[in-house]
This record gives sequence, structure tokens and C-alpha cells, in this order.
Amino acid sequence: DKRWFELDAVFDDKSTQEDVYIKSGAQQSVCEDIFKGFNCTILAYGQTGAGKTFTMGTAANSSNEITDSDGVIPRACADLFQNIDEKCDGNAQVELSYLEIYNEEIRDLMVENSNASALRIRETLNGEVYVSGLDSRSVESPGQIGKFMEEASKRRVV
Repeated sequence: DKRWFELDAVFDDKSTQEDVYIKSGAQQSVCEDIFKGFNCTILAYGQTGAGKTFTMGTAANSSNEITDSDGVIPRACADLFQNIDEKCDGNAQVELSYLEIYNEEIRDLMVENSNASALRIRETLNGEVYVSGLDSRSVESPGQIGKFMEEASKRRVV
């Protein structure tokens, strides 16, 4: 039996971080879909050493300026807050949570000494998926997200 896979995009070694952000659909999700009421998740999946951390980027830098080497996350953070400024009436609230799934165990990276057994993937009656017990923090800028993620990244399994 042959298996067929459908891909949104394939990137070669000449692709830039910006190419990945735009062609993967992440930019559209952050700039348009969220403001139409859709949930947005940016997920990196792959084996150790495949380049997930580089492609995603670990966090927004403190200057809020995007550089060529910034990955998907810093670009998404910058676009999110720019679009909130342009499209919202000042009542928008952004919350950050950061989890890692490693060896089929969920870890809350926002919490020191996360108790993995307390975290559970759940589904509401409406079909919305969430992680019960996952910590979240209110954030007001890409730089603030960067600081939280930098601290949380130290708790990753590497």
C-alpha cells in the first residue's frame, strides 16, 4: 500500500525564516484568522535535532524589532500586537502558556518543577481542546513574551 501525504509547503536550504512564517500559514493565522474568531496554534513537531527550535525561534527579542534570523514565534508576536493595536478597541487581552510534550509526557514550562501528572489534555462539549492545569500569564508586548519564554525555555528537555 502506498501512502500519500498532503503538504502546505516544502522548504529548501535557500528558504528564509520569513518564507517559513508566511508560507506555513502562521502569518495568516495571526494577522487574520484570530480576528475572525478562530483559535490559532503554532506547533513544531519532529525528531530531536531537526531544527524546530531554530525555525520557531525561542522568543521575541526585547527590542521588538524583527531580524532576518528571527523565527516564527517572534514574528507572530510582533504581528499579533501590531494587529491588536490596529484592529481592537483596547479591550484585547493576550495570555501566554508554554508547554512541552517529551516522551509522551506534558510539561508546563511556565512553572518551576512542573507536575506532569497534574496536566491533562481535555475537550469541552463544544470540541475545544485545552490542557487542564496549564499555567498562563497575561502579556502586553512581544518583549514581555520574550522574557517569559526565555526563562521557560531553560526548563525544556534537551
